[in-house]
Amino acid sequence: AVVIASDDALLADDLADLFSTPNFRVFTSKDVVGVEIGGAVKNVIALAAGMCEGLGLGTNAMSGLVTRGCAEMRRLGLALGARPSTLAGLS
Repeated sequence: AVVIASDDALLADDLADLFSTPNFRVFTSKDVVGVEIGGAVKNVIALAAGMCEGLGLGTNAMSGLVTRGCAEMRRLGLALGARPSTLAGLS
């Protein structure tokens, strides 16, 4: 699944219809900043999680990293004008 973010809801809906298939779901959002922040920061968290796994740091370290990473993503998003609900979901 992916998210198309645009201030233009009609454009986002048209693009979602164009790219959606029975096996590929496309969601839309008007929160462009939130989708950009969530999409970028989640990749950084994923890289760090892979490093935790590779270093054998265990599930507690991974849990702490993901929890703090999500909290920092939310703080950054709010500071830049994103909606909290966008950062809590698929973005």
